[in-house]
Amino acid sequence: MSNQLTRRRLLASVGGLAGLALGGTAGAVPSRVEGVDELPVRWNRTYAPNSVNNAVRALERDGQYVAFGATGSQAGETTGWLFGIDATTGEGQWQTRVENPEFDSQPSFQIPQTTRLAEAPDGEGFAILGVRLVEGSVSLVRTGPEGAVDWWESFSAEADDGSDAALIPTSLVTVDDGYVLGGYTDAGETTSAVVLRVGPDGTEQSRTRLFEDERSAMLDATPDGEGGVVAAGQLQEATTASQDQPQVRVVLFRLDADLSVQWNREFTPEADGTTFQTTRPRAITSTADGYAVVGTAAPEEGTGVSGWFLRTDESGAGQVNRLVEPAESTSLTGVVDASDGLTVAGQVAESSGAQSAAGWVAELDEDGAGRWSKEFSRESLNNFTDLLATSDDGVAAVGTVQAGSQDADPLSQAWVVKLGGEPAPSVTSTPGEDTSTPTRTPTDTPEPTPTRTPAPTPTPTPMTTPTQTPTATGTPTDTTSGSGPGFGVVGTLAALGIGALSRRLSREE
Repeated sequence: MSNQLTRRRLLASVGGLAGLALGGTAGAVPSRVEGVDELPVRWNRTYAPNSVNNAVRALERDGQYVAFGATGSQAGETTGWLFGIDATTGEGQWQTRVENPEFDSQPSFQIPQTTRLAEAPDGEGFAILGVRLVEGSVSLVRTGPEGAVDWWESFSAEADDGSDAALIPTSLVTVDDGYVLGGYTDAGETTSAVVLRVGPDGTEQSRTRLFEDERSAMLDATPDGEGGVVAAGQLQEATTASQDQPQVRVVLFRLDADLSVQWNREFTPEADGTTFQTTRPRAITSTADGYAVVGTAAPEEGTGVSGWFLRTDESGAGQVNRLVEPAESTSLTGVVDASDGLTVAGQVAESSGAQSAAGWVAELDEDGAGRWSKEFSRESLNNFTDLLATSDDGVAAVGTVQAGSQDADPLSQAWVVKLGGEPAPSVTSTPGEDTSTPTRTPTDTPEPTPTRTPAPTPTPTPMTTPTQTPTATGTPTDTTSGSGPGFGVVGTLAALGIGALSRRLSREE
């Protein structure tokens, strides 16, 4: 029973440490600032070889976007899913399922916060990071260029007192001699940021705990160009009082090649007198003169969730710290320094209680003010969980769409939207059809009958014209409710697959 309770605690901990005061200027993002050229939508596609499908991470390689997520015939029976799509047209090129036949339960590769995809150090394949919820352990998988598994390694928590603990992975960075794997150990009353140095063959070389005087978590990281990383995480004063929720400070820090902290900066300003109780940095990227971080912030009182944007110089000193509020509820999950400026992606909703959501992409200036923004909606729940700057000066947003009915087939689909860059080859339009004008209702081609054995390539569902004005919005992926000491439970559970995982764990008890 204690093991299952830990797994329940693990589900809650994925939501991140609770509490945080944010600061700076809050502001809505306009759909377009006069005189600014927005990125055109090149294509907008979904992919669904089975009934349950999602994409949570992606990267670009050799003229393709390689995406990773999960697929399966039903929510409780998914495996990892790696697939390649043509970067110009969005057509599926190849796919493979990533699973370990020796495991009774496969890693939960559908959780964005704990799933990562990176290129291998030798450039000849990929590294995949995920969590095994039932075991509370980390899986690191090396694959070839089309997904064949080369090796599979597992890492577990190290608890000082021998108690039941879980290791939660949250970041994976490729370095010249292997990988830097970050996350935190959840031992119930305590959480500790932890970082591992792993060799190119998957062998653990070192493990370092960070910020041991407080509750801490390392949540995302980016290379520093010198064999180390710059990471974003959270700190919270340790307390034993069940009713006391101390403020959590966002921490930005640099680790050298030996995983020693070189500098760290904390961010807890106020915004218009409002204290934000729950905030989570979700993504970090390097810029021309420093770093940019995005995430979410929920106030101490109320139900709305705001997007959060932070820009710093190379030493981590804050330059811009502000809220981004295109809607009542906003979650920012991706940021890249693209050719035209900083671009962010995430999810927007009319309210935190809404039952639907729209994907959202925007370009910000150096002060975090919006230049243009677009909303996208294909089903009831639409969520971007990753964003990449493309080699042709565009961006690609990656995520999942989920139908509003549990009777729908497919229930969910992987989703990729390409903006800017090279246009797709022209197609002959149907007489009377203007393919250059966005339509509010996408026209999908029928999906094949779901099968647990996917076809050789992903089956895309093309949308010939992008949906820029959705008819529905929904709940972002963070909430203000508490679950366990200092943690906030992830919202919009169904869209991210966590609801199904929770139901599966209940059945296992």
